[in-house]
Amino acid sequence: MMSSSVLRRPWRAFLLTPLVFILLYFGATVVPDYIVNNNSSVQQPLSILLLFTLFGVPIAFLAIVILGLPSYYFLKDTKFETAVTSILLTAIAASIVYFFMEIDLTAPAEGSSYSWGDGKGDIIQDNVRTAYGWMVFAKNLFGIFICGAVSGLVFWRLYSGKWWGRIDA
Repeated sequence: MMSSSVLRRPWRAFLLTPLVFILLYFGATVVPDYIVNNNSSVQQPLSILLLFTLFGVPIAFLAIVILGLPSYYFLKDTKFETAVTSILLTAIAASIVYFFMEIDLTAPAEGSSYSWGDGKGDIIQDNVRTAYGWMVFAKNLFGIFICGAVSGLVFWRLYSGKWWGRIDA
């Protein structure tokens, strides 16, 4: 008979993985910018972390319900229940969520003009993403993919109790 801690492992992994992802993404995006700009105030990064947590965790849990749980139940107790599968599926799920949050699937209102950029260039100009905007999108998508992959490894560790390989039956 299985111990109760083994039965709880998937739920512990499903609950902690989004928090790991949020902290990884915060560390990969906000902290380097904060260090480069040599800011002395800690208040701004902490407020950004609070925003990441307030908006990111519900979105991550929604992604778990829509993408993660079906994948888990589909692959559970199969030969594909491995660390590599967990890493890839978590990275792909995070990338899919970011893709659909970032890409505007609806046409802009007629007569409207929207432009937006960061300090380095225009990302959107007259409702159309520029080449620089696509480059920023690809860079951010890659960062999301990497953070998702590391979160998938953490998920696997919490789920299986080991860092690599398959679960022994």
